[in-house]
Amino acid sequence: MNFRTCFASFLILLNVAAYSSEAIGDESVAERQNKSDLAQLVQESKPGVPYALDLSKAHHYRYVQNQLAKAGHTPASSPQLFQTLETLQTQHASSPPDQQAYSLLSETGMSPESINAIIELGRESTQNYNYTATLISSVPEGTIATALTLQLFDNTTKTAIGTHTTTTQYGAGQDAALGAAGSWQSVPTTTDEVLATGTVFIQPKTGSPVFLNVQNTALAIEVPQSPPVVSAPVQKPGRQVPYILTCLQRSPGNTADCDYGPYGGGSVVQFPMQGSVTYASAVPTTLNLSNASVNFIIWDDASGGGCTLGETSADMLSYFTTNGNTVSWNFANANFGQACFNALTRVDMSFMIAVQTATSGFDKVSAYVTTQGGSTPFDTTEIDYLEFAWGCLTPGTKVRMADGSLKRVEDIEVGDMVLSNQNKKPKKVTSTIPGYEEGVIYVVTDAKGNSVEMTAEHPVLSGKNSVLLARQLKVGTEIYNAEGQTKIVSIKNKNYSGKVWNLVLEGEDKNDHTSTGFYAENILVGDNSMQEYWGKYYRKDHDDILQRLPKEWHADYKNWKKETSN
Repeated sequence: MNFRTCFASFLILLNVAAYSSEAIGDESVAERQNKSDLAQLVQESKPGVPYALDLSKAHHYRYVQNQLAKAGHTPASSPQLFQTLETLQTQHASSPPDQQAYSLLSETGMSPESINAIIELGRESTQNYNYTATLISSVPEGTIATALTLQLFDNTTKTAIGTHTTTTQYGAGQDAALGAAGSWQSVPTTTDEVLATGTVFIQPKTGSPVFLNVQNTALAIEVPQSPPVVSAPVQKPGRQVPYILTCLQRSPGNTADCDYGPYGGGSVVQFPMQGSVTYASAVPTTLNLSNASVNFIIWDDASGGGCTLGETSADMLSYFTTNGNTVSWNFANANFGQACFNALTRVDMSFMIAVQTATSGFDKVSAYVTTQGGSTPFDTTEIDYLEFAWGCLTPGTKVRMADGSLKRVEDIEVGDMVLSNQNKKPKKVTSTIPGYEEGVIYVVTDAKGNSVEMTAEHPVLSGKNSVLLARQLKVGTEIYNAEGQTKIVSIKNKNYSGKVWNLVLEGEDKNDHTSTGFYAENILVGDNSMQEYWGKYYRKDHDDILQRLPKEWHADYKNWKKETSN
């Protein structure tokens, strides 16, 4: 199978709402204006296709202001966000946004080069007329700031249905997901009576900021007879963790903690996807683009880019079979290509199959498998989130063994004893993890001339028994070498493409997460267990986020942090 790596550009979202002003009858002037603005946007854009808002147009500008207000942003609380809004308004007056850059969704399938918006909208129950919508925004390089909103509407009157939802991220934003729900008050007669609409603001790390709108109507009135049955991916029996672990590389015979793998392909993301769903009536004997569609993506919840299968819907449908009312799928080895997220971080998944049935007419009935909580019970099955393991020191890195000798990291075997931590006690290697890295690595040199190459997220033990990631180190930072405490005298970055390695040591202390270090080129670094813990810790750390943000965004972030902490 020939799948794919990372999302090409942006991924998108949904929402809309109303102000309050002087009332006319039961509806304010501002509310009527909001409905009118939304109706214009719906007419201008295509369902499911991101639409870049031209802020020089009055109804686009009002719409964005309304969305920012709904998300809790004001000029006082988010000064840089509103400064960006005003700057874009001026720029758009002479240079409108390029719609083609955001509207490349294929008319016939899910081309991997064109995916920049994921919107799922479906009906939960034929009795309760409940609708749910999900949106995903993704920027592979990450963002400085991302703001999303999502809401359902009566598509005729543009009256809001259900709860308005919103999320804002600073210093991450590669991927954000949001859900909203609402109930229709009468028996639906068409599939476009309920509208999901929303906005996304993206300030990428590089490139120009953009406000996008996206809208879609419900995919189907019917629901499956029961939620999908999933046989893979699932946890092995006896594992007491909240995630499914796939080991992309591991030393032979040391996969006890892995649910799947090793696959032997470096950090090429792979895992099986197998299951079935049964509908209330018969499905076509052969699935094709005229009677079915499929969408299968994964994304890093905290800090990585989204990934999607790199085949078209027609290609992916070749992995499906039908029998009466049942559709089955068997991706024996779903291959997403080179990882565009960090090892051992939470990775979420969304899998959707929509099929015409004997009673649905031209409409397609959708079913979902997802790692996202809060799913509907009628058409969706929730599974544990995913993690993927691979390595982090470059080949040739010499590791200090328990007997004082040196051994290249790629030559270390399970059962070898290495020198560990400041107390220099020996610890057993329980697993070796090779992988593949493409990007910037850090070359760190201490005052004694020891120099080690490592990836940005590799942990290094620092002064006062603390731990920093390689990307956080500075000249003058206190670290440890085999002789004791020392300081960093040089940090250089270099582009790298090739294998990397890491170790797992015995005796991890779940209380302090600093006990499984080892000496790489005589510098004390952390093993894979420490990398997993400290990587997650720092991605949520207030000071670390501030360091990653440009100064002009500090006030926005601090105000948002204060508001959300109350």
